[in-house]
Amino acid sequence: MYCPKCGIYYADGFTYCDKCGSKLQGESANASEETVSRKNFKQMAITTTVFSLLILIISIIALFMCDTVTVSGSTYISITAVFWLFLGIVSAIIAITTIVKSR
Repeated sequence: MYCPKCGIYYADGFTYCDKCGSKLQGESANASEETVSRKNFKQMAITTTVFSLLILIISIIALFMCDTVTVSGSTYISITAVFWLFLGIVSAIIAITTIVKSR
């Protein structure tokens, strides 16, 4: 169970929080545990989304900066550009999935 005031985890059997002195109660501690878990997930979702969007931006920039290859009159982007494009698409999917799950 978690302390309803400061969020520190305690095993069953504790009555008061060692840090803040709040009384630990079974039901409110369980509700607090859900709240702390939800807050942690939202923080993780925000961090993952920001990181994924940063990778997407870098991949778009890298896509335009990579060299092209011309073979028999046809122009192709290099394997590096394809890698960055793939990485950007994957990170965008991760960002969207994380945003949807955090709601």
